[in-house]
Amino acid sequence: TEKRRQPTQLKQNSYGTQLGLSFGIGSMGFAAISGNYSRENIKSTILAFQLSLDANSDAGGGDIVLGIAPLPFLRAGVLGGFGVGNNAYQFVGVPAAPVGADSSGYRFGGFVGASYPVGPVLLSLDATVITIRKRQYYGPSNSTPVAHFGSTIGLLHLNAMYNITARLRLNAGIVLNQVFSEKIAPAERGLDRSWFTLQSGLTYQLNDRWEISVKGLTCLSNQRMRYSRASIGAAYRF
Repeated sequence: TEKRRQPTQLKQNSYGTQLGLSFGIGSMGFAAISGNYSRENIKSTILAFQLSLDANSDAGGGDIVLGIAPLPFLRAGVLGGFGVGNNAYQFVGVPAAPVGADSSGYRFGGFVGASYPVGPVLLSLDATVITIRKRQYYGPSNSTPVAHFGSTIGLLHLNAMYNITARLRLNAGIVLNQVFSEKIAPAERGLDRSWFTLQSGLTYQLNDRWEISVKGLTCLSNQRMRYSRASIGAAYRF
């Protein structure tokens, strides 16, 4: 992920991995559990001091989804997760040791969605509301030893899936992101109130068990977080 042209002159490269397991429960239920880890390298000019800053961070966490599909085309459920991380940063050209911070957070929410075939295309519409709460500990020497912040965001996701061949599948979608409420951390700027995310991907089924995929997304109409992300993955069916 690379973010550019922000008011804080932030350039952030993120490298991450995620491992998950999804499965059915009875005739109508479904669930998924996943874990993730990421490493970030950051070059920035923060708002508070207008000094160049080099930083790196490590983050990890997990998520769980529980849902029900009373009809094949209708679904609803809840989700939750947690995250922990730490970072170290240093002002460029300033003779001082690096400074670090530890963070933790959790998230919870719910979703409802439906799918409907239109010729060879499967259209899906999903609505999600998620609340995120974060805590960052800077240490007693910082002007703000502990910061608490978070937000509640709604996502409306329209997706289309098309089978190019019997093995190759195309997905494309757009997400409307809407911030309902937000508590902003000290010396930071708030999120944009609303923006769009474009998503697309290709999935290829190698055989009855294995499939591989490549995906990408980018943000539109977002001044606070202008970024793009690309990922590759593989799935195995038991």
